[in-house]
Amino acid sequence: MPGTLVAPSKPSLDEARYLVKWYLYSTACYGDLFDESTLVEELSAWSTDREETQDWTSARLFLVLALGAQTCPEDKDHVAQEYYAYGRVLTVFDAMEESSAGLAAAQCYVLITLYLLNGSRLNAAYMHLGQAARAAYALGLHRSDLVSAMPALERRMRDHLWRAIRAIDIHFSATLGRPLATHEVRKSTTILRNSPTVDMCMILELVLTEAYSKSSISTKALYRILGLNRQWAAQYFPGSQSNSHGIHERVESGDSLLPDIGSCQLKQAFYGATLLLTSRYLSGSVKVRTRGVSPNLSQERAAPGAPSPQILTVACVQSAIDLIELYRELLVAEQTPKRLPLVVNSVFYAALVLGMATFGDVCTTLPLNGYLQTASKLLSMFHKHDWLARHYLQIVEHLGEACRFYIERKSRTELKSRRDLIGKLFGHVDGHLDKSPNKQSTRSSLNSSLTEQSGRSPVGGGLIDHNMASVISQSAQLEPQGSDIGSVILDALDFPSLLDASHLNSTSDQALTTPLSPFYDAIDLLKPDADFVWPSPFTGGAFQALPVDVAGR
Repeated sequence: MPGTLVAPSKPSLDEARYLVKWYLYSTACYGDLFDESTLVEELSAWSTDREETQDWTSARLFLVLALGAQTCPEDKDHVAQEYYAYGRVLTVFDAMEESSAGLAAAQCYVLITLYLLNGSRLNAAYMHLGQAARAAYALGLHRSDLVSAMPALERRMRDHLWRAIRAIDIHFSATLGRPLATHEVRKSTTILRNSPTVDMCMILELVLTEAYSKSSISTKALYRILGLNRQWAAQYFPGSQSNSHGIHERVESGDSLLPDIGSCQLKQAFYGATLLLTSRYLSGSVKVRTRGVSPNLSQERAAPGAPSPQILTVACVQSAIDLIELYRELLVAEQTPKRLPLVVNSVFYAALVLGMATFGDVCTTLPLNGYLQTASKLLSMFHKHDWLARHYLQIVEHLGEACRFYIERKSRTELKSRRDLIGKLFGHVDGHLDKSPNKQSTRSSLNSSLTEQSGRSPVGGGLIDHNMASVISQSAQLEPQGSDIGSVILDALDFPSLLDASHLNSTSDQALTTPLSPFYDAIDLLKPDADFVWPSPFTGGAFQALPVDVAGR
């Protein structure tokens, strides 16, 4: 170890416990590698030891404290960076000096991955996850037959570590379109009641590999996934049918009770699996609706015995609504972590689904625009410290404005049609009742209001500038009987496979290169300049490059 490496000052025991609390709270169910009692006991002995030790224990605890400082409500980012930098250096040097991989090395690399994920440095996080996955396979964490003879404490450590690696790996595969680094080797025909997180990862892996990465899904695979979903829900949330969708569980935190983020993120994964499985049916339904294609020519016809595409389309929209409802109580919580990347990603994806449904006139009786506004409020909770949440917030705000404009224009068209029909029966006595503004002035006012509302994108370039005005201009010239704005936004719905990562050449956080979802392709009016591309939630598609405002992280 170089002699010039200077450790940051250890926090007091009370401060350390406070940071550990926020680490455990914010990473519940997917990144909590340690039992709370074991971690607090180890932390107490370490924080009171004034001697500076440069070992795996110090590396692990400094990284845990860094995550706590990074997610706690207070602005402790400078402290988090100091702890993270030192813990990462210790991890690298200790890994180089060790002759074999150990649990400590894998744990430290997972903690580094979580820190980078919280900072929206997705490519760097993905690379460090690969280190953790290799160490996990070297240790045999994927094999359940090796743990029977191990002590209970080591079994729990191995289970927690494998669960975290699996959950983060599934997240990266779904959001970045990268190939999975881990695979489930158990039989996947039933829920094995091992862990709700691990079992949900098994379902999500099946969705990614059996449904979403292929051009079509077989009836057998569809029923298999639906059956696993039902088993999972019945096993881990048996009373959920009579409950509402909000976060009603609480965890104690000092003098206050906080929403149970762990339970929330489990349910989020459940809704996310439904969205991934059914989004192709929503896309097909919107194509049929907006382009006037005969249902018989739709690419997503129901196979004999399979659920109808209409039911699966409604399931997609309903899951997006339930996902946003799930987090509504965060808006009134006394305290929340300032960074929750999984929440930000899921809310954004749900908002895109609702925008797609609005343009396709799907579920018109539901207040979809109200849920879009709720999604904007949720994203605004994290925009101060998370540059990606700030970017997503801009997109959702513009999407909401476009949806409101579309609904208003459709309502005016319907009102005029009814007035003309009634006039043919009863005659007209007032020829100037239709005082709606002309299309050109409406387009200008919409573009002006959007620009004044949010200005420029935080990552550079205007989000609506020319493309929004261009699409609105095109859509306004279309006759409502033939096609509408939905036709314009669906021009690019043909997209490559989710797991086609051949275009992913850059691993630099300076320019995140991520696949677009089919909803990005569909909602074409939100594309910025040609040099820009959005970091996509969940799905694969075309590739571009997104310049990142590094200073804004």
